[in-house]
Amino acid sequence: MIVGWVNYFALADAQSHLQRLDQWLRRRLRQLIWNQWKTPKNRYRNLLKVGVSEQEARYAAGSGHGDWRLAASPPLHYGLSNARLYRFGFKSFLQTYQLRHT
Repeated sequence: MIVGWVNYFALADAQSHLQRLDQWLRRRLRQLIWNQWKTPKNRYRNLLKVGVSEQEARYAAGSGHGDWRLAASPPLHYGLSNARLYRFGFKSFLQTYQLRHT
């Protein structure tokens, strides 16, 4: 699907738009993963598994902020980094676009 979108918009200069779309999608994926972890106990445990320090994991897991706000927090960015999301299978619009234009 991503390749199809990139091929459709390949004629236009859409690099900045695709970069913003990638940023938004990665944040949305972090939010969905955070929602799947459900309880503060599971969130704490899973943050520790992905390499977040105990103090930051405790702060994020016990936070009363909303899912969207926490998706942009440093503990989630560190634990669910861009590289980790790519290993999970996330394909980047921008990288696909740049491959098409080289």
